[in-house]
Amino acid sequence: MLVHRCCKACIRANKILRGIFVLLCFFQTLTVHAQVVKGKILSEESGEPLVGAQVVLEGTTSGAYTDYRGEFRFKAPSVVPFNLIVTLLGFEPYTYTVENLEKTHRIRMLPSDMTLEEVEITSQGRSEIKERVDLTIETLNLKAIQNTTEASFYEGLTFLREVDMLTVSFGFKVVNTRGFNSSTPIRSLQLIDGIDNASPGLNYPLGNFVGLSDLDVEGVDLVIGASSVYFGPGAFNGVISMRTKDPFVHQGLEVLVKGGERDYRGATIRYAKAFGGKNGPPKWAFKINGSYEEIYDWEADDRSPSRGSLEDSVFADNPGGYDAVNRYGDEIEGVYTSLFEQFRHPGLGRFYRTGYWERDLADYNSYNAKLSAALHYKPRQDWEIKASSSYGQGTTVMQLDNRLSLNNIWVLQNRFQIKQDDKFFLRFYNTEENAGDTYDIVTTAYLIQERWRGNGDWLDGYKNYWFRNINPKVKALPNFPELGGPPDFFYDFDLANQVLGANPDSLQAWHDETLASQNSRYLSPESNEFQEIFDEITSIPVSEGGTRYIDRSKLYHVHGEYRFKPGFVDELTVGGNFRWYRPDSEGTIFSDTSGLDIKVYEFGAYLGIEERLIDERLKLNLAARIDKTKNYDYLVSPVFSASYRVSSRHQMRASLSSALRNPNLIEQYYYFRVGNAILLGNLNGYNNLITQESFEEYLESPNLDTTILVRFNEDRLVPEKVIAGEIAYDGIYLDNKLVVNATYYLNRYRDFIGYKIGLQVPFFQGFPGVPRIFRFSANAQDVTFTTGFSTGVSFYPSDKLTLTGNYSWNRIIQVKDDPLIPAYNTPEHKFNLGVSGNNFKIFGIPNWNAGLNFRWVGPYRFDSSPQFSGEIPAQYFINAQISKVIPQIGSMIKIAGSNLLNRQQNGLYGGPNIGRFVYVAWGFRLGEGTGP
Repeated sequence: MLVHRCCKACIRANKILRGIFVLLCFFQTLTVHAQVVKGKILSEESGEPLVGAQVVLEGTTSGAYTDYRGEFRFKAPSVVPFNLIVTLLGFEPYTYTVENLEKTHRIRMLPSDMTLEEVEITSQGRSEIKERVDLTIETLNLKAIQNTTEASFYEGLTFLREVDMLTVSFGFKVVNTRGFNSSTPIRSLQLIDGIDNASPGLNYPLGNFVGLSDLDVEGVDLVIGASSVYFGPGAFNGVISMRTKDPFVHQGLEVLVKGGERDYRGATIRYAKAFGGKNGPPKWAFKINGSYEEIYDWEADDRSPSRGSLEDSVFADNPGGYDAVNRYGDEIEGVYTSLFEQFRHPGLGRFYRTGYWERDLADYNSYNAKLSAALHYKPRQDWEIKASSSYGQGTTVMQLDNRLSLNNIWVLQNRFQIKQDDKFFLRFYNTEENAGDTYDIVTTAYLIQERWRGNGDWLDGYKNYWFRNINPKVKALPNFPELGGPPDFFYDFDLANQVLGANPDSLQAWHDETLASQNSRYLSPESNEFQEIFDEITSIPVSEGGTRYIDRSKLYHVHGEYRFKPGFVDELTVGGNFRWYRPDSEGTIFSDTSGLDIKVYEFGAYLGIEERLIDERLKLNLAARIDKTKNYDYLVSPVFSASYRVSSRHQMRASLSSALRNPNLIEQYYYFRVGNAILLGNLNGYNNLITQESFEEYLESPNLDTTILVRFNEDRLVPEKVIAGEIAYDGIYLDNKLVVNATYYLNRYRDFIGYKIGLQVPFFQGFPGVPRIFRFSANAQDVTFTTGFSTGVSFYPSDKLTLTGNYSWNRIIQVKDDPLIPAYNTPEHKFNLGVSGNNFKIFGIPNWNAGLNFRWVGPYRFDSSPQFSGEIPAQYFINAQISKVIPQIGSMIKIAGSNLLNRQQNGLYGGPNIGRFVYVAWGFRLGEGTGP
């Protein structure tokens, strides 16, 4: 029934992508006659092509990766001879001299005796984070990205150890590590080439919804655990660091087209070109990326009863209905269970309004468009200046306290950086967003209910109809007790309940009759009147009584770092950053009403020392960071780590680190009305509030005893803190065929930020008026510990076959049962198993790749808002992919599928159940410097 709001945006994005494609083809024609060096890399032992080998012009960073045919091609110096440096994980580095540019060079490589350094720094690109941070780091390299069974590289992170991934919708996946799983990953930081891509208003990343296209990702490093010293206060539980492809190395035209179930369609284009430099390596390079995908999204249609409070739950067999998880507006409840009400309305019990399913209120026609461009300049080979811009837009569904429809939301980010390799960098960037036509799905249902009939009127009408028309039928049931005599005039309630329980069909029919009597003006989702009211409500801002969110927030950030070798230590690192937030919601999210202009700044500085001892086998790191934000005092977070390389194949490390998380903008400035309830931030604290429990007890007390009321004050919010200890081991066994990693951690958290509820109640002549309910951010008073262990293994029985597996164990240890400790929402046990084959033959036909993964996640409880809290059962997923390389045309075709058994499951309570998804992808590459 809903109008497809993204049609115009889809048409616009398609036109843009077609224009980019034509432009890229034009650029490609300009490079055909460029002077290039070309060749093919082969295994000395088998003679087979080697995919993903890096070929670099000696003394520069210019070069290429070999493609599926083992071939490379890039711009060459005009003067010969010159040397090429060829590297590939598992093979000896090789220096090759080029003396002739006319021929295709054939270079053969010998297998190497691998060391831990080779394992840690992948052949798919240099990971600076792995070189600098002695924490648990999992890497998704270029080869793993190409072989993923998932629809995007981002979803491939789910197979790394210690990772929990929630599917809010097809376009919005959330990654968490080491506990406190949430659809709002406020305790994780997500970087793209060192740039934070979090939402400026919500202060957390929207998955990869406005991130990178698959063709521009070189690798992903997942830093697991507290790591805010170098990354800032947002890196509380982990960092997702994505690296893009260097246009000096990965040149040419790449195209990827996908199609699959649920009407899924997608296309991605990347073009990169290096130029200039005359007789030397190129000094300039640029790249352009464009992607578009659309799908009919997963529907959130959980019909089970909402189980936020188990002791007060109403189940699906209740004759008066129930509150379903993904049906909204049915939370409006009439409760007539007291002795007096049982006497006056026998059999009425609990009853609920007729709500609306999420599919009646949400736009599941999801789309996502991304555009980006970057210009790089190298005045010297170890210097680089680059400017880039990226834009993302789309429609999807996300989940906060309520479910939200993100309609035509867009994010724009501009970046500028100056860098000298291994020396310094200085980067500036700004991010701005626009919520488009975003609206609150759940509140929309409430307001539609109010439009066709007020809640109080509907509940009274239901009760009165029962009293007039159903009471006589109930009392006429055989054996229903008669009214007692004085002084009570009540009947035998136990006998009455027995009689009602023996007549469930009659009781159900009477509730159906009563419900029908009150729903004569119910707005059907198929009606024009419903659509008109829906369009009106979702177009009016929340601050004016509708459900539309306005968010035009911006942030500005500058970050600099300098590394030098002073002599008294091996390396000294100093750095600092400054960030300025400009939230703008016109009162729909923040308390920026009546012209109030919110401005928040934060800054920090850090110092790191690295020293290597015992023939550089022992590496010590000591670092400290100091942070200040506008509303909070200075805070210091130190870290110490030590790693000892027992041999070239065995390493031990230990670390003791700390991190902090400043309250985000919502936790400080939130202001959102829901009926009589107001959701608030907590910047200044609250006084003289009444606890909800004591007020409910007061209402049930004889003579309304006010001494029962419990009043309290709440202090202003302060930042969260964690101290994290970790020990780990990495090793290589069985003649370089087995790699083992293991980690144990223990974290101590304090001042965790959760939510409290307090009431303001007016009293008139001793009687209570309508209370105002506040739900506000607050700090936990107690200390909480989490602990866990993880291990990962990779086994390489041959150069064509890889077996992988990992296991994670996590547990929360609360000293006291503090209700403010945020929901842990994390399974105690989970594991992944995988097998992949590369470059093998089927029936004598070469160049096949395939993979199979099994993932199991144990049961756990997911706690969020009362509507979206409940038990998550154990889950397992079977995923697979098979692909065929066609080297004659530089192309690859892949068929992949996730959750192949079509089990309806999700780790997010209240989110959609995710079934099978199978897709086909076709990609091809043209031009020099083309990587795999």
